[in-house]
Amino acid sequence: MQVNGEPFDHTPGLTLHALLDQLNVKREGVAVAVGDEIYAGMRVPDVELKPDDVIDIVRITAGG
Repeated sequence: MQVNGEPFDHTPGLTLHALLDQLNVKREGVAVAVGDEIYAGMRVPDVELKPDDVIDIVRITAGG
């Protein structure tokens, strides 16, 4: 599994919500991509992750 371009040890049964909790990522103000699927923070599904998943977590900031 890969998270933000870095290898990440996959644990059987790991869900996307559990991963975000483990990384101390609050769902407000983030976007999460799992493969080709992109989710806004509060709409991140609690799906089970696979060993070959590629996940990108981006913090959304306001400004110009």
